[in-house]
Amino acid sequence: MSNQSADNSPLPAQTEGEASGTTQSTLSLAQEQVAVAKRQVVQGRVTITRRTTEREEAIEAWLKQENIEIHRVEKGTPLENHPAIREEEGVMIIPVVDEHVEVVRTLVFREEIHILKVTTAVPYQESVTLRSQDITMEKQRDND
Repeated sequence: MSNQSADNSPLPAQTEGEASGTTQSTLSLAQEQVAVAKRQVVQGRVTITRRTTEREEAIEAWLKQENIEIHRVEKGTPLENHPAIREEEGVMIIPVVDEHVEVVRTLVFREEIHILKVTTAVPYQESVTLRSQDITMEKQRDND
């Protein structure tokens, strides 16, 4: 066996123990090291396109509209007491009373006010602009 290590350097000097008289020797060994590195590799690309389109669309709806018709109905009849407001066949009737002074006070039913609600439906149309967006995706592979 030779006195040189694997890297062809001479062996270190031998040392003697003080009391035991034994000899020790130290050998240098080879050492391996690892280096790790990373790199980025592009394998493909994605293209995303957003497109906005506009279109005209007509909307139609029936809108309710209420109007009031007022009719005066003359009466001219004497009363004992004041009549109440009432409703008959969808018509609200509000009595209007005058006081006439005589030797005795009497109520005279002068007129009634008849109020009728008339509901009509009228067509409504308007043109509105509606927008929508579409997305297309295209995947491209790089040839390595």
